[in-house]
Amino acid sequence: MTSGAPCAIGVDVGGTKIEAIVLDAAGQERWRERVASPRGDYDASLQ
Repeated sequence: MTSGAPCAIGVDVGGTKIEAIVLDAAGQERWRERVASPRGDYDASLQ
């Protein structure tokens, strides 16, 4: 395991999109990903 600066991770799972973000200790965006939510397939949404 490596040690680094603290960060915050957020995940939004919604009906139309799933979005994740990583913020550094200063609140600056370090990474973001947005994908469409699978329609009509609950199991696929969890994978």
